[in-house]
Amino acid sequence: MSRLSHSEIILHAALNDLQRNWAATAEGWHDAARAEFEAVHLRELFLTAKVAADAMGEISRLLEQAVRECN
Repeated sequence: MSRLSHSEIILHAALNDLQRNWAATAEGWHDAARAEFEAVHLRELFLTAKVAADAMGEISRLLEQAVRECN
């Protein structure tokens, strides 16, 4: 099992912060503009970030494999 790279850790932490802070806005902001902002901007951002994190993980695994094979 491969460990998370520094970039993956930063990305995960940033996304967790964003999700937590976005959830906090629901306490005082429940109109159509909030729902639209989430639908138009945040959902796509979270999906794209997941793809990026998955790609970083794959690159990390491939680099670890290359290092093992070169030793």
